Amino acid sequence: MKVLHLCSSYTQTDLYAQLIDRLSAMGAENTVFVPVSSMPQKEYGKNIIVKKCFNRLDSFFYLWKQMKITRALNKSVDVSKFDLVHAHYLFTNGRAAMKIKQKYGTDYIVAVRNTDINVFFKYRINLRSLGVKILRGAKKVVVLSVSYFDKLLKYVPKRYKEEIKNKIVVLPNGINDFWFENSYFKARDLSKINIAFAGTIDKNKNVLTSLEAIKLLSEEGKEVSYHVAGKIVDKGVYSQMIKNPNVVYHGKLVKEELIDVYRSCNIYLMPSHYETFGLVYAEALSQGLPVLYTKGQGFDGQFEDGEVGYAVVSTDANDIKDKILKVIENYDKILPNIQHCLEKFKWDKIAEKYALLYDLR
Repeated sequence: MKVLHLCSSYTQTDLYAQLIDRLSAMGAENTVFVPVSSMPQKEYGKNIIVKKCFNRLDSFFYLWKQMKITRALNKSVDVSKFDLVHAHYLFTNGRAAMKIKQKYGTDYIVAVRNTDINVFFKYRINLRSLGVKILRGAKKVVVLSVSYFDKLLKYVPKRYKEEIKNKIVVLPNGINDFWFENSYFKARDLSKINIAFAGTIDKNKNVLTSLEAIKLLSEEGKEVSYHVAGKIVDKGVYSQMIKNPNVVYHGKLVKEELIDVYRSCNIYLMPSHYETFGLVYAEALSQGLPVLYTKGQGFDGQFEDGEVGYAVVSTDANDIKDKILKVIENYDKILPNIQHCLEKFKWDKIAEKYALLYDLR
């Protein structure tokens, strides 16, 4: 089977390569088209076609940008030769997939991600009908979590809900094999609460509300430290964060360094305002850390509340504080669950489910 992947973020993460490599091993002949506004320095294999075909200003003019992408795609690839198209983003890649189907009858699968829900559907009201049209034309619609299943259907007109609902498949992202090869499930000392966070230092990741919760814990007499690792994106957030005596900032770490931070802590906390999935939650689980994640966002619904951690209200420091204490209280019950639950994030297992969607098996 010849599969054309339309993946605008391929060069920004190894996430998509992990999946596509495994699909290749299962017999799929994959070609990846990557439309970008600036060329990366890294070179890719011949089946990865990276094309600079728009600029940043084009992002304000959706249809103009899409026409540029489609033109570059048709110049780069004979789109008629593929058996299936996989659009990895609904709005950014899905329109081109829909156009291919309209012209050649080629089936396509489309994924719905954070920007599709929290930017395009939420704010680009004029594009909602197009988003629904792309969904209706798809063979299958992939969402990363149950919470995004529900969020997506809110934007679908009642007359199409059942049709689209029947196409939706919930498939999480996987994590790099490194985390399984270096998993760590030893019991922790709970005499002090050591909280880990890894991610960009910005408003969305919400470290300041986490610090409010930590302050509340300190006022209750708890000994707490907050171990932060990640790139500083918002200097204002960073300057407020670093003043807090509970904070230990480790800088931006590679995964081989990050595991040491995780193993020195006993909880992972990231109450992002918006999150498609959040690979870091699964990576933290691989190091035996219960996780606190945002209610109604990407990781919520992967497991029953209390199974590997708890959902929190991102804007409520008291709720975050209470859930931290709940983790400590139920630590011995949660820890045995984590090792068993981690299996669902293995790329081999996820790729097998995609192979079924593709009809490879």
